[in-house]
Formats: sequence, structure tokens, C-alpha cells
Amino acid sequence: MLQRKLILIASGLIGVLGLMGAGLFALGGAGIDGSPFQGDAYANITLALVLLLGPCAILPCTLYEIRRPQWGGILLCSLALIVVLMIAANHQREWGFAIHQAALVSLCLALPMFLIGSLLFFSSQPLRMGLHGLWYIELVLAVLIAGYFGWQAGADGVDAMLQRFRGGPH
Repeated sequence: MLQRKLILIASGLIGVLGLMGAGLFALGGAGIDGSPFQGDAYANITLALVLLLGPCAILPCTLYEIRRPQWGGILLCSLALIVVLMIAANHQREWGFAIHQAALVSLCLALPMFLIGSLLFFSSQPLRMGLHGLWYIELVLAVLIAGYFGWQAGADGVDAMLQRFRGGPH
């Protein structure tokens, strides 16, 4: 029981930090070029949804986990997968898929969400078998997405290395 309380407190603190970080990112864009909400309307809506369903969702899911054990964790894992799909859709380009950017953003946003959701899910007692199966399905999807990102990034890296050996542009 103490372990569950520590997990809930830690995820609540991470949720508060996520809200603050998302707010600062929305206002200042990590100090790089100002607010990232300067592009077209589609990019602004997508970015707002990624922030709302991503770091801003950790605290509400943690609070929901307190009220309904295991549901907050499952919800956070599901939102992590939705965020990855939104990131992948947002990184489509005319000349191809910007896999390195999508993989990096997914690693920084969705992976911690999935891990926190899994901790919340497994800290509940007793485990419900129906939700347990849903978590396994989400885990398989997360592994497949990570494998795809890794395969694409690896293929791009091998292509770049072969290009250098052939004397092409660096």
C-alpha cells in the first residue's frame, strides 16, 4: 500500500511538472524560436492536442487512478499510443517520413507516459484480467511502433553510411 502511495505521489508530481513544462513550451518554445504556435492552423491544432493528450494528461490520469484503480493507468497508456500516432502523422513530409524527429519526440513524450501508466496500472491490487489483457495489447502496439521507428532510423543510418563509403554527399 505504501508503494502505491509513493507511485501516486511521484506520478502526481511528474504530472504537475508536465503541465508546467507544456505551458512553458507553448509560451516560449523551449527558448529556441519563441512560441511554436506560429505555423499553420493544422500544425497548431495538432501541437495543442499532443500537449493536451501528452504531458498535460498525466496529472488527470493520476487523479483518475486514485478514484478508479487501474483505469487511470490504462488511460495514460492509451493516450501515450495516441500521442505517438499523432506525432507520426505530424512528421509526414512530401519527401518522406522524418523518422528521427518523430522517434525522438516519441521517446521524450510517449515513453515516459507509457511507463508511468504501467506503474499506475500494476500498483493496483487486485489486477483485473480484462484490463490486464488490454494492457498487453497496448504493450504489443508500443513495441511494434518502437520497432518500426528503430528499423526506419536504422535503415536511414545504413543508407547514410553507404552513401559516405561511395563518396556521396555527407
